[in-house]
Amino acid sequence: MPYLEDGSVEVWVNVSVPPPLWTAVRGVMHDVTGALAHLHASGVVHADVKPANILVGPGGRGVLADFDIAVDSGARTTQQYHLATTRHRVGWTPGFEAPELAETGSTAATDVFALGRTVAALRDKCFAALRDECTEAERAASAASTAEVDAFVAALTAREPEARPSADEAGQHAFFRALLEQRAEQVSECAVCMERARHADSAVCGEGHLVCRDCMEGHVQHCAGEDMRVRRQREGRVPCPHATPALGCAAAPYSDAELAQAVPAAAFEA
Repeated sequence: MPYLEDGSVEVWVNVSVPPPLWTAVRGVMHDVTGALAHLHASGVVHADVKPANILVGPGGRGVLADFDIAVDSGARTTQQYHLATTRHRVGWTPGFEAPELAETGSTAATDVFALGRTVAALRDKCFAALRDECTEAERAASAASTAEVDAFVAALTAREPEARPSADEAGQHAFFRALLEQRAEQVSECAVCMERARHADSAVCGEGHLVCRDCMEGHVQHCAGEDMRVRRQREGRVPCPHATPALGCAAAPYSDAELAQAVPAAAFEA
């Protein structure tokens, strides 16, 4: 596994001098929200989302870790069975558990609740650092975003599970709007052709490899034309071009939404 020298976001926020800006922490949380959306779409519940289980990778990207008590609905007996037989198997971390957890077991909704608690915990630490360390302009920006953060946390930690957004919906929340606009305007080198391209016109994997629109179209067409056995192993998904033994990218495959935005309609249809 890759070594991530910044460690957990909990350590990153509490120990780093100076502490990371809230905008950087927000970026980590957007990556984790996307990771949860990917897990939930695959029938997997993490079951222990908290700052200690979120790592900070290269470029400040968030990495969700520690699947010790995760539940895979496709590979294990159901959580309801665990509840009916050995309730102690339902694990959680105090302070991050949803109100219904003891009754329902771990679900996508309890993961979302824990995500909200995580954002709240990191917010409190970062905003305290802003008050102590930062400029007046940064303090003003922090104060202006407080209501936005509170609204996001309130939505994720709603008492009733059905009132909470899905992880996919949370990733589109206004809480992340400024971050997404900032990322869209970024320019990086394409991992394939080495030409510079805007993030808004490209695909970026979970490990930060950017692939420009032209290269992405060629990559998708190549994946669509691969042997059926290979495509079946990938469940029809398209991985990062660097996801090879030689290059070692371990990011999850692109989502359908990412592909639809990054390639022409004909390539997406293929």
